[in-house]
Amino acid sequence: MQFNQARAFSLIELIITVSIIALLMAVAAPTYQRYVDSMQAQKVIDLFPDLQHRYQLLADGFEPAPNITNPLPEISSIQFSDGTGVFISLVPKSSGGFRFLGNTTAEIRLLATKDPATQTVSWSCTFNDFSGDPAVTLSIIRNVFPDCTCPVGVC
Repeated sequence: MQFNQARAFSLIELIITVSIIALLMAVAAPTYQRYVDSMQAQKVIDLFPDLQHRYQLLADGFEPAPNITNPLPEISSIQFSDGTGVFISLVPKSSGGFRFLGNTTAEIRLLATKDPATQTVSWSCTFNDFSGDPAVTLSIIRNVFPDCTCPVGVC
């Protein structure tokens, strides 16, 4: 009598397969998270030109201060300050916002400077993190908001 021997995977083959999958996940997960963070930040950065245009209309007296509420889930509020600029409050991770903020709130400030001679407005960007840790603020600025990167926080 002859028995058919079933071919099965050996334990070493399974261990090697699981190790390769774990290695791929260890590389892919952080890369994917950085991609998600940069896409969240890019959505906020993409609002900058529209906000700057609205600020200019407000400063020139063409329209009242716009009331913008939650244009993105990552933003809790947008405030227009006549003579100063636009303040964008970011939502922390605990409220479904930016993962890198943890439980702190932060604010991007688009600051307008008007040249009296030419009447043109130039913009600078600062980042204010209410955790009080300048190292955290600088790390966030450099890694996630490339349009707001300067050692002193003003571009």
